[in-house]
Amino acid sequence: MINTLSSQHVFRDPNFPLVVQRHILTHVTSSLHAHEFTELVLIIGGTGIHETGGKKFALSAGDAFVISGNRPHQYQDCKSLSLFNILFRDSMLDIPRSDLGDISGFHSLFNLEPVWRTDAAFESHYRLEPKTLPQIIALVENIELELEERQPGWRAMATAGLIRLISSLSRTYERTADSVPAAMLRLEETISYMENRYTEPLDIGKLAKRACMSEGHFIRTFKRAFGLSPIEFLIRHRILKACVLLTDTDQPITTIAFDTGFNDGNYFSRQFRKTSGISPSEFRRRNSKPRIVASERKNVEHH
Repeated sequence: MINTLSSQHVFRDPNFPLVVQRHILTHVTSSLHAHEFTELVLIIGGTGIHETGGKKFALSAGDAFVISGNRPHQYQDCKSLSLFNILFRDSMLDIPRSDLGDISGFHSLFNLEPVWRTDAAFESHYRLEPKTLPQIIALVENIELELEERQPGWRAMATAGLIRLISSLSRTYERTADSVPAAMLRLEETISYMENRYTEPLDIGKLAKRACMSEGHFIRTFKRAFGLSPIEFLIRHRILKACVLLTDTDQPITTIAFDTGFNDGNYFSRQFRKTSGISPSEFRRRNSKPRIVASERKNVEHH
């Protein structure tokens, strides 16, 4: 039986789901388990075996990998295996996924590799270079310190630390991964293509061809990686872009809808409410930043 770890048993603060754990495993075989949140693992010493998707991977210092989406896994044959577990739910943290998606390697590390690890042909191993590992450990320890000391502003500092950690790992992924499957890199490039051209109509056939996959395989792999179909992923990305414009500009909502790839204002409003739970106008009311209009700016400059 697979034990599923719930958020309420892991996170000290249910409204801020971020935890850093240290473990040293010696001659231990852990039980097969899954969890409701994302687990980023960083191996800092010792050796062991990690099993997931029916495959086994040898572990040593510098290995980093992500477990997400209720994927069962366990550790075996551990010999002083020292590791950090960074556990979080990004849906409840202020993490700019649309910006992180611009970093080469982000989708490969956090979305695609966890899926590819269940495929028999996947033998990739993301291992940090010896000179890079201490820098990554320092980033993790900074998050750990903020979570322990809880000084004023600790949530903001811990979240910023997590974003920096994710960004740093994503930047190094493509150039340090050993034998990353070419298909995974092509899919990563296709996803970046979608995000950069999010205002354009979605053509599944062209995207699948770009990823060198059949349409069916492309859609299935995409949904396994993101829990969303390509069109659902694109709509979510468009909504994220719209949120920025609603927050930072005074543009009419209809204009924002068209500027983010929606050809119908009513459809935009329905999708926005479906994604965020509130209307675009309500989101703007809650999140708009105070701005100085031209007449007020002149008065300020005059005084």
